[in-house]
Amino acid sequence: MLSLLTLKEAASTSILSRQWQYLWAFTMTLNFDPVNFEVGNTFRRFGELKRESRDQQSFRYIDWVNRMLEQHSFQNIERFRAHFFLYYRFKSSIDKWIQFCMERRVQILELEFLAEKSFSDEDYTFPQKLLGIISTKKGSALKQFLYSAWDNLLQSDIPSLYSCGYSIGFKSLKVLRLSHVRATEEFIEYLLSNSPVLERLSLNAARGLVNLGVVDQLIALTHLVIKHCPDLHSIEIFCTNIVSFIIVQTI
Repeated sequence: MLSLLTLKEAASTSILSRQWQYLWAFTMTLNFDPVNFEVGNTFRRFGELKRESRDQQSFRYIDWVNRMLEQHSFQNIERFRAHFFLYYRFKSSIDKWIQFCMERRVQILELEFLAEKSFSDEDYTFPQKLLGIISTKKGSALKQFLYSAWDNLLQSDIPSLYSCGYSIGFKSLKVLRLSHVRATEEFIEYLLSNSPVLERLSLNAARGLVNLGVVDQLIALTHLVIKHCPDLHSIEIFCTNIVSFIIVQTI
């Protein structure tokens, strides 16, 4: 029943009785939609506010999400959605949200951030280091990671991606939607190769994506949406499971 309520409504059930006090914390849907956040008309006229006022509202939103996650108790979540005016300044908090989702084997992950401009250099960057991806000028970061994986495990005392358990979340990921999130082709390669049940991928206004290749016949991806990615020069798709592909580019 609680899964049918908004997150704010589910949390408010804690006042019903002692038995209901913490029951909402076991919900498997975490939808942090601004409709559930008390900003009133401010959200609709957000772009008209001064930068300081916008940041104050964004910090309030960050605090709201953090408080909810601190109280959440269930070990698995079906859906996590964050939707607000967020950018690189809030990176540390957003990184923790993603780690939270991965550790709880999220199935649907939606980071739909809004920007002051259509395309911004201040957009949040998906935490590649959290995934163990290190950019390199000598070809694909994914290939570099694979070639050096065993050496790193044997010779380094630094916890690896697998020993930290961060990759577990991607084993359950079915849907990923990113808006105004910088995502490189190295990240997409890693994502597709390590998400065996990922069916839907949507990238909107993703800076940093230059050459996208979807050429793995073993991946489960069936629906791909690419919209308004200003740095995209080429895309190659060779995957028999693809059912639909939508691309919209700004001229």
